[in-house]
Amino acid sequence: MNILKLLSNPKMLEMTTGGELSTENIELSSILLSDGPTVSLKFNHLSLPKHYPEKWKKKGCNATTFTISQSVELDIKILKWKPRMICSLRLENSDEGILLSVYEKDDQVMSCISRLLTLERIEGYTDERIQ
Repeated sequence: MNILKLLSNPKMLEMTTGGELSTENIELSSILLSDGPTVSLKFNHLSLPKHYPEKWKKKGCNATTFTISQSVELDIKILKWKPRMICSLRLENSDEGILLSVYEKDDQVMSCISRLLTLERIEGYTDERIQ
């Protein structure tokens, strides 16, 4: 499902990348659980979207980092996690709310269900691993 249709703040993504946000072969760099309840997932995508701000080009950015958070009536299951895990993010609307699932290859490693999905941050950065 298109992530824009599920975000509580789609304008942020539209203004930054024209609505594009890859959810395949991304690096899960952190999981933050906090009161609220809220879970924030930070991802790195080791490339840039087709459309991105001119200031990213001026800074020499070659990758994108973004943070998605879910809150309100949260149900979360973390089955496996390791730093810099390469995974895919799948999003869908369900009767219970927005289901966010994280897969490493074909194995589900995490799932969250909530009523609210927010793009907290999206920015370009320079990743030294990229030549």
